[in-house]
Amino acid sequence: GCAVVAEGVSDPLLWRHAIEVAQRLVDTIRARAGDRGPDYVTSLGNLALLHYEAGDLDEAGARFDQVAAAWEAMSPPQPLSQAATYDSMGTLRRDRGQFDRAEELYRKAHAIWRSAPGGPSPAFAASLSNLGTLYCATGRQAEAVPVFLQALDVIGRGEGEGSVAFASVLSNLG
Repeated sequence: GCAVVAEGVSDPLLWRHAIEVAQRLVDTIRARAGDRGPDYVTSLGNLALLHYEAGDLDEAGARFDQVAAAWEAMSPPQPLSQAATYDSMGTLRRDRGQFDRAEELYRKAHAIWRSAPGGPSPAFAASLSNLGTLYCATGRQAEAVPVFLQALDVIGRGEGEGSVAFASVLSNLG
């Protein structure tokens, strides 16, 4: 999505432009298809990520709240998208020092991913790593280690021990 393309950008004018373009996309999708479909909610989530990456955490938080509410109301349900949103919201809350709320959101995401058909996914492993990072940030290293090990297990069974994701999580244990 747009957030990946914009990652690492430090020019505020480029961020503003990227956010304006993403907002136009959200508005266009809403005008054509309404605000209840997955395309609209996904584009709104991408806009939230752009605000987050640009450092506008208040706006990102408000957008993520909208996205979470929309996924929760979606029919048919979109649980994996809902879990990804909870994970993003958890990271935002962690970065704002709202550690209890971040942990709650990560756990909501994990509950969804654990019950997903097909078993644990790379997104679940990344979210486990996010939770482990939260534990480290709050001085709870003893709780972080088993979470990182679980993430390594999920990645090892999926992408393999030679993957970048595996190395990234492994570096958190060092």
